[in-house]
Amino acid sequence: MINYKKKLHLIIFKKVFSCDFLKRKAIVFTDMFYDENHELIDNFLLFKYMHDLGYDVYYVINKNHIKYKEVKQSYKKNIIGCLPNRTSWRLLSIIAKTKIWVDSCQLLFLSKLYSLVDKSKVCCIQAQHGINYFKEGYRFHLSEFIYDKVIVSNDIEKSIYRKNYSYCEDNFIKAGLPRWTLLENHQEENSILIYFTYRQYISLIKDNFKSSSYYKKIMDFLNSEKLNEICSKYKTRIYFAMHHEIARLFGEDCFETENSYIIFIGGQDIGKIKNKASMLITDFSSMCFDFMYINKPVIFYNIAKDDILMQKIQEERDIYNRLEEKYKLLNHVYILEDKVLEQIEYYLDKKFSLRTDEEKKNKEFFYSCNVMEESVKGILEEKRETNIFFNNLHNPLKKNYFYTFFEDKDFKFYGFYADENQKGRWTAAKDSVISFTIPYSDKSIFLNISCKAFLCKKRPQVKIELFLNDCQLIERKLCLTSNKINQYFTIDKQLYGKTVFLKFKVENTAQPIFYSKSFDTRPLGVFLEGLCLYEL
Repeated sequence: MINYKKKLHLIIFKKVFSCDFLKRKAIVFTDMFYDENHELIDNFLLFKYMHDLGYDVYYVINKNHIKYKEVKQSYKKNIIGCLPNRTSWRLLSIIAKTKIWVDSCQLLFLSKLYSLVDKSKVCCIQAQHGINYFKEGYRFHLSEFIYDKVIVSNDIEKSIYRKNYSYCEDNFIKAGLPRWTLLENHQEENSILIYFTYRQYISLIKDNFKSSSYYKKIMDFLNSEKLNEICSKYKTRIYFAMHHEIARLFGEDCFETENSYIIFIGGQDIGKIKNKASMLITDFSSMCFDFMYINKPVIFYNIAKDDILMQKIQEERDIYNRLEEKYKLLNHVYILEDKVLEQIEYYLDKKFSLRTDEEKKNKEFFYSCNVMEESVKGILEEKRETNIFFNNLHNPLKKNYFYTFFEDKDFKFYGFYADENQKGRWTAAKDSVISFTIPYSDKSIFLNISCKAFLCKKRPQVKIELFLNDCQLIERKLCLTSNKINQYFTIDKQLYGKTVFLKFKVENTAQPIFYSKSFDTRPLGVFLEGLCLYEL
């Protein structure tokens, strides 16, 4: 039986959010709105700065956040409260007049809200949640060129986006993290913060966590007699903070120590302690850049060096191999506890003053600018329409070989999200594009693509188009189901040796009924497993 009420609801939604009956001038900022405890930094500070300048700005926050009532009282209608499992009709109404969306954690593209955002009318900007220097692999698995612009803080970070994600110079806002405006170079004398990152395999060894190299090295360090002597000699206070996943899995007291100079702090206190601590000890937390930015010393204790469990997991191993290269560009990276303790004592003796060459290295790492002014300037600047794919050259694909879209590097993707579990990619934009190069051959070549509808309660209509430059060569419309099918295309010989572009245009990606239930972690769309060029 047809539900005409829901059908009318769908039609009204589409008309409202696709038209321009309201002038688009609003700027929406989103952070980690699924998190009830995250610090209101970065995008909130940008929102606050632009609000005070008189711009039409809005900030999306979890209604259960501990500071929701406080910020709502201060900024009233410009604060949009959301719950992860509920619809905010206020937010949906703002989308109709949104011109710019500034997002720090890809939440816009991880929700069904994206099906209502017309990329031709909304400029989407990633402000980041920490510098992506150590997170190159993490970002690679998320997406490629979903944003129109990215705020970066240094040339190394920019090069990562250029190499892995197809961005060109016009897509960058060279500024930095707004949180740096809160950093003051006043510190509590003889105060050190220790913070180690999380390992993905830890959740797999919950029952044997205390037998792991990760746990043992940290405990040995905290219980070190030498560390206790240093603290006693210099009257040093040490703050130890755990990654929130460690605390969740094993409790706040899993790293108990008898060293009376060590104070354990929770996640809510990290920001406050970070600002007043004189030095940081970590493995590869991006928090290190907050210290480096104002010339506080950082010591990297590479506790993963001989971690057997980590070496057994491919993704963890890949991350570590990249870290080895990253470490080469940083000061004070050690694998031995004694060396770390030696440097702690050195900086305590020098009152935490950096060497001249270290200060110079820090200064050269970051862009020299006013973070807020450059961020706002970049946000307001009109986006430039460029065909990003012509900036990339590809190796010709092998014939009679099945490529998986999740792993293979001989493709460039626009608007796709990598799915680690299913080893493929799904469309995260209304127009998603794959580019690749056809090999030369004396025979006929047929293109086969394996695909299916993904997370759909309704069969989406999909238009597949094949382009050479801006010329459309093939167009095909089909309706997909949850069953995987193979789509075949005959490749014209004029395309041999040339780079082509497959565009997937997904229609009817969501129904309004879903919004009243939850914000799904992914939008509805098409899942692509892989591709093969058959030579016959």
